[in-house]
Amino acid sequence: MLSNDLKYQEAVKKNMYDSYYRDVLPVNHQLFLEKLKNEYFFTPKVCYDVGSSVLHWTRHVERIWDNVEVILFDGFSPYERLYKGYKYNIGVLSDKDNKIVKFYQNDFFFGGNSYYREIGYDNGSVFPVENYLEKETRTLDSIVIEKQFPYPDLIKIDVQGAELDILKGATNVLKHVKYLIVELQNVEYNEGAPLCDTTISYLKSVGFNCIAEKFSNNGPDGDYCFINTNL
Repeated sequence: MLSNDLKYQEAVKKNMYDSYYRDVLPVNHQLFLEKLKNEYFFTPKVCYDVGSSVLHWTRHVERIWDNVEVILFDGFSPYERLYKGYKYNIGVLSDKDNKIVKFYQNDFFFGGNSYYREIGYDNGSVFPVENYLEKETRTLDSIVIEKQFPYPDLIKIDVQGAELDILKGATNVLKHVKYLIVELQNVEYNEGAPLCDTTISYLKSVGFNCIAEKFSNNGPDGDYCFINTNL
């Protein structure tokens, strides 16, 4: 957290739990997950929730697919208290190991935390340039090997502009993935973050074709689904 004050930390925890108990995953996203099950006959054994936050996506995956194992990844350390009973990794993921980044953090508006500073809401006032922590990055490939996580059938990535970087650091993991769900930006909502066309082009170059474009449309960004044509 950005403060050691006990009252501040208790307020952060309360806000986090308030968010945890809400169900805010868009209905269109829920319907698409159900479509993967009922129309594509897809039954994943292992899912990675990259940008797992307060588990909104994870809970619906567990509702839709019995006996699925969801492994959690997020860069905001206070979430760890929510992750008991799961395999997880707390840390900033990127395209390279041991890179030092400025991780722009707001302890109360944690959904926008990223090393690409959010500028799309209220001209970036929620994430002022001085509100950051220096963090060391790891790649998804390295973490999976280090922690001996099973490889996933499905990955969801929603990380406020860092999606392409994380994908570039997951070349080995992606060989095992059948479907990818990735949130991509249509406009520059996070400063310097790649836009959707750049990430779509990269994924196509490594064998992932887009099968659903903006199946959940959030305005400045939307959710896309890709299939691995190499499997």
